[in-house]
Amino acid sequence: MFSLRSAILEEYGFRGIVFPKVMQVVKGSSFRKLMFGITISGVLFGLIHFQNIFYQPFLVTFQQVMGAIPFGILMAVLYARTSTILIPMLFHFASDFNSYFTTNSFFAGAFYNSWW
Repeated sequence: MFSLRSAILEEYGFRGIVFPKVMQVVKGSSFRKLMFGITISGVLFGLIHFQNIFYQPFLVTFQQVMGAIPFGILMAVLYARTSTILIPMLFHFASDFNSYFTTNSFFAGAFYNSWW
């Protein structure tokens, strides 16, 4: 249930609100707007994961953020390509669900510690 909630809320926030707002604000060609929208929403998505510093070590949180940035960019590309937020939500849910069942934890620390 946590995986589904995270996927819906995070994708709605970053792809449903931030992405189109950035494209609306940026001046220039539609390609420029698209690239800024993808990049800004992806980077902000990654940076929001710094909030996990309260639940796990700094290095683990930093690794999570560094992984979440390209993941956020990928989700923005999926959103831009498909014109539906449902695809990134489903992909995000599948990723979170898989992470939970491979580590039995919602926090990145379990994922990164399982590799060491």
